[in-house]
Amino acid sequence: MSGWCIWCFLDTHFLFRFVITSWFLSALIASTAYGGNLRAFLMTPEKEKPIDDLAGLAQSGLTWNMVLYGETVERDMERSQVSKKPN
Repeated sequence: MSGWCIWCFLDTHFLFRFVITSWFLSALIASTAYGGNLRAFLMTPEKEKPIDDLAGLAQSGLTWNMVLYGETVERDMERSQVSKKPN
């Protein structure tokens, strides 16, 4: 059967509908999966309360550092009236 092909028996209208239907089904599956994951992500409760200020950072027990950019910043921090340790 030389020259025989499956596409010869199919109508071009059928092929067009098949491609469009496949595209819509794959788009439906992708959007459903994305929406489900987004909904699950947004509905999970927060594990910890976010840190909003320096007092919260000090109470959290996290280690933190400060990068000083030059002598002016260091000098200003040494001259500042803010106590280095809470009383």
